[in-house]
Amino acid sequence: RYNDSENKYFEDSGEPGTRFDNEEYEARLELLHHPLAGWSGAVGVQYRDQDFASLCEEAFVAPTRTQALAAFIVEERAFGSLTLELGGRYERQEAEASGGNPDADHDLYSISAGAIYKFTEDYAFNISATRSQRAPAAQELYAGGAHLATLTFERGDPELNEETAHSPRCGYTQDRWARDLERERARQPDR
Repeated sequence: RYNDSENKYFEDSGEPGTRFDNEEYEARLELLHHPLAGWSGAVGVQYRDQDFASLCEEAFVAPTRTQALAAFIVEERAFGSLTLELGGRYERQEAEASGGNPDADHDLYSISAGAIYKFTEDYAFNISATRSQRAPAAQELYAGGAHLATLTFERGDPELNEETAHSPRCGYTQDRWARDLERERARQPDR
């Protein structure tokens, strides 16, 4: 996938203010495998390369290049009326900014587990838990100045750590109707 976008924000006078340029490449390879010990699923890799720049006199984010490489696995196994699902992902993200800013590297680990119990063909109960991590975006790391489009002053921190979220979920499916209960707790550690 390729994306090349440009957004312009104008000041009250009609003059161009902030301009954002974003060029991004993303590739993903996913391989399905034959059942192994009753488990079926997929393994894969994903790569992303992004060049982001805020261009103008009041540029508030240094031009940044972010690269990420991830490997993942998703598996499923049925035990009669019960189906178990497991998943895991490791990602390495590296951000480099111009202007003497320090690089920011993050190792991200995400896992998930779930179960679906089918009472009948039309009724099922599901439960799952996920622990996921997200690396800070370039703006969160390297912003430093007035953001005219939102009329805010932003200050990034290149020492930010990854954000971790824990998400338990349970639900009930009846025919075509589903009811879910979900709770998410995100934690962003100090630096």
